[in-house]
Amino acid sequence: MAFPTLDYNLINKSEVPSALGGEAIQLVHVAKTFVTGALAVGKVTAVLRMPANTRYVDLYADADDLDSGTPALTFDVGIAGVSDTTYDDIDCFLDGSTIGQAGTGGDQAMLQAGAGLLVPVEHYITITAAVAAATAVEGDVRLGIQCVLGTS
Repeated sequence: MAFPTLDYNLINKSEVPSALGGEAIQLVHVAKTFVTGALAVGKVTAVLRMPANTRYVDLYADADDLDSGTPALTFDVGIAGVSDTTYDDIDCFLDGSTIGQAGTGGDQAMLQAGAGLLVPVEHYITITAAVAAATAVEGDVRLGIQCVLGTS
């Protein structure tokens, strides 16, 4: 299965203050449909393939109601290397987020960690079901990522 690769021509750009190196921040928005099988505990879903030397500035996530039972579902958002696993960290951005639980649809979670993180290898942004859904329901998870690509 092929994962989406960034199309640099479709990305919005804004200038970074010179204190951050003067490089352009890329605004990347992506949605991933989660089938019910992807909501089982420990399932890791690669959402987006990112280039080496990406520095993360900010991230938000929101989701449809993906757990219609007594809310249990929690998500981790992190990274996994394409071929180099040295930098794998499944929860470097969000750890135990409840955005997919029943009654929280439309709620957003903001970056809790990982601001300024520089990943020197090609990698995936991943979403992991840390705790399985009580009653899994297919739906979407959306990510908004602000990053500087090709930073050194």
